[in-house]
Amino acid sequence: MSGTNDTPINYSPLADKTVGIDRLQLVQLGSLNPQSPQDKNLKLITDNFRQYVDSIEIFEDIFKPGLTGQVYVRDPNALSNAVLFLGVEGIILEFSIPDRQTGQPRKYGPLVLQVYNQTRRTPTNQGTEKYALGLCSPEIYNSTVRRFSKKYYDFAHNIVQDIVTSPYGLATSKKFVPNGLEQTKSKMHFAVPYMRPLDALRLLMLHGITPTGESNYVFFETLRGYHFCSMQTLIKIAERQTIPTIYMDLAGQRIEGNTKTRIKAEKLELVSGFDMLYATNQGYFGSTTIAPDVLSGVCGIEMSGLGMDGNYDKRYKVNKNGIDLYPKEVGLVTPPTTRIFVVPTTAFSASNKNLTRQDPSIYDNFLAQTIDGRMRELVGLQLRCIRGVIAGAPELEAGTLINVEFPTPANNNNMGQPKRDAASGRYLITNARHIIRSAPGGQGFYYETVFEAVTDSFAKS
Repeated sequence: MSGTNDTPINYSPLADKTVGIDRLQLVQLGSLNPQSPQDKNLKLITDNFRQYVDSIEIFEDIFKPGLTGQVYVRDPNALSNAVLFLGVEGIILEFSIPDRQTGQPRKYGPLVLQVYNQTRRTPTNQGTEKYALGLCSPEIYNSTVRRFSKKYYDFAHNIVQDIVTSPYGLATSKKFVPNGLEQTKSKMHFAVPYMRPLDALRLLMLHGITPTGESNYVFFETLRGYHFCSMQTLIKIAERQTIPTIYMDLAGQRIEGNTKTRIKAEKLELVSGFDMLYATNQGYFGSTTIAPDVLSGVCGIEMSGLGMDGNYDKRYKVNKNGIDLYPKEVGLVTPPTTRIFVVPTTAFSASNKNLTRQDPSIYDNFLAQTIDGRMRELVGLQLRCIRGVIAGAPELEAGTLINVEFPTPANNNNMGQPKRDAASGRYLITNARHIIRSAPGGQGFYYETVFEAVTDSFAKS
């Protein structure tokens, strides 16, 4: 992978929820592509936007290409009389929280987020009105108004880098996080036929193959920057960081441990334990891939199912060396016609050396061989999901790993003995909602993180 060595993340869950808002400005973008908070095209509307804010929510998701969010405004008419919101505004946010170990402020941002809509405008009997402003990364909007055509012959990760930074693409100065841009297997012919930049990136997610043959790529943004890597690599990178433990402290059942890596959850719930209908409809237990070669006329047909896919059995699990949610010993293999993929290919032509000598652009893009495995991995990661609420921890971003302890209620004869539910184990955070709220009476702000996390396996213990 490209980039520098992994930078350890210092987890700093808060003893309380206090957060310092170092900068919260409302600006007029002046251009549809602000590069940074220092962009000269940004025109300041108000330097003290915080006095109008009830709460700010910043949302990151491994299945979304940029940050989204909302800011809830409490307006005593002063702002609405001065500003006619039209979607050409933005906010600049910079905040800090005390580091858990040193107690010193730790800064995050500044973030530039574009205002793209206004909803829920409601007058109140206090002579004010309330409304919500939708937020998104400026690059999301940029992608809706831009299309480009270009032919590439390069590695997928280099093509991604070009689309992200080029003037005809996202045209952003944002960086990939360390080790966040994963190398792909081989050069590929890739044509962008007058597409939006983000649509082209979604296609590259399908075509990307790691040097070890892993195919399930994701492209997303967190507070730290961009990520383009396979799900397997995302898990492996997260393992190199400190993995905190999220726990519930039920009455008489505190589970003691290293407080520096333990975070008490205010709420923790198992959102979904399994969904057989969804898994079956998606072909998780059985599917067929039909791959017609558009050049040679040869049509390949491959049937697969859970327990039949050798690569799936060898994948790197969220719970390292854990137990599959549906071990092949269970024998859950549905008819391969449950889900049918039709993927045009040139794989058979690419294996014909006479044809490739005549036309070097013929190559195997591996999509037909990987689409069923990609689907099975993604579905497997969505079957078992938890949701938690903790004191603000921006380091618990989308794409990080956590250990989760679900204590079972102790019986009357065994009070105080900690027990761990079968839902306990390691989870991958798929989305995180960072919420900064105005404290009651307007005395400062407090911060909490709401996250969803998934797993594809049970912990052996």
